[in-house]
Amino acid sequence: LASGTGIGGITVNGDVTTVQTINAAIHAQNDLTFANYSIAPAASLDVNGALTSPASGRVLTFAGNGRMNVNGGIAAQFSDVVKVNEGTLKLGAANAFTGKLDVQDGNVIVTANGALGATVLVP
Repeated sequence: LASGTGIGGITVNGDVTTVQTINAAIHAQNDLTFANYSIAPAASLDVNGALTSPASGRVLTFAGNGRMNVNGGIAAQFSDVVKVNEGTLKLGAANAFTGKLDVQDGNVIVTANGALGATVLVP
């Protein structure tokens, strides 16, 4: 993946058995979804680049039954961060999103100061 602009999402299929890493910055024009459907012990989706958008109010969704690690910052243009499905999301960087962290299913692990930005936790 090269740095650039676009819309859509990124999905790791269930048959993947290794770490999938995105080191590029992602500049999303619309809402953005990351999904990891692999439950293989060594498989994860690691997002190391910054996540930004040109407009505010964007929703960032993390889906799937596998592990996802976000080590790049989530910009303030993403108002809400949503976690769905049984997998685990690890927030490993300071973030600036300002809306709510909506954990609908699965787990969220916070490993960095400021990882929750200015968010409000929704039980």
